Amino acid sequence: MERKLVTAPEIRLILLDCISCLGPLTVSELLRFVTEAELMNYFDMQMNLLALQDEGAVTKQPHPLGEMLRVTEQGSYTLNAFVNRIPITAREQIAQLAPLWRQRFREEQAAPSELIRLRDGQYCLHLQLLDEGQLLLGVLMPVEAYVPQLEVRWRRAAAQAYRRLIILLTDAAPEHAAEAWPEGCNGAQEEGRWMLSLNDGGSLTLMLSVPDEATARCYAAGWAACRAQIRAELLLLTSDAMQAPEDTDT
Repeated sequence: MERKLVTAPEIRLILLDCISCLGPLTVSELLRFVTEAELMNYFDMQMNLLALQDEGAVTKQPHPLGEMLRVTEQGSYTLNAFVNRIPITAREQIAQLAPLWRQRFREEQAAPSELIRLRDGQYCLHLQLLDEGQLLLGVLMPVEAYVPQLEVRWRRAAAQAYRRLIILLTDAAPEHAAEAWPEGCNGAQEEGRWMLSLNDGGSLTLMLSVPDEATARCYAAGWAACRAQIRAELLLLTSDAMQAPEDTDT
C-alpha cells in the first residue's frame, strides 16, 4: 500500500511535474489544478513553489496576464532524474488530467476577460485577445450591469469579434489618411509591430495590434465613422439574450 505522507522534496517534484505538463501557467492556474486534483493544499504549494524558484528550478516570465511559471533547464534535469520519487498515484493523476487542463488553460489564456466593479456601482469590461502571448486586441468598456458568464461568452466570441472589428475599421478607413492622429487616437511601434490606441471619449477604448504605421493611421482615420457600431456589437456580448452559435436553433 502506498504511504499517504508526502515529503517536501516529493511535493516539489509534483509541482515540477505539474508545471512541466501544464506550463506556462500563472500561479492561480497552478493552484486551481493542484487543489482540484487534491495533490496538495494552498500553503504546501506556495511554500514549495518559492523554494523551487529560489533553487532555480522554476522561473517566472512576463506575460500580458501576469507572470507565467516555467520549468527551467535545471528543473527539467531534476524532474527527469527523480521522477520515480513522485508517488505513483500523483504521477498517474497528473498524466490523466493534464491534457484537458492544458487545453482549458490555453483557451483561457488566449481570451482573458475581467469584470471590474466601479465606485458608482457600474462595471467595466476588460477583454483581451492574445496570440502566443502577444496582445492582438484589448477592450475597456463601461457597462451598467453585471455580466453573467462573461469568461465563457468572451472565449466563444473573441476571435469572431476581432475579425468583425477589423472589417468595420477597414471598411471605414479612407483611401488616404492624414498625417496627424485624429482626436482620441494614437499609435506607437513596439517590438517590431504597431499598437494602435482608439478612444471614443470614455465609453470605449481599444488597443489593437496592426502590421504597420500605414494601417494604424488608416484605422485611426476611420475610427469616428465606425466606433458607435463597434461599441454596439461589443455590447451584444453582455446581452442576456446572447447565445453561443452552437446553442441556437437557427
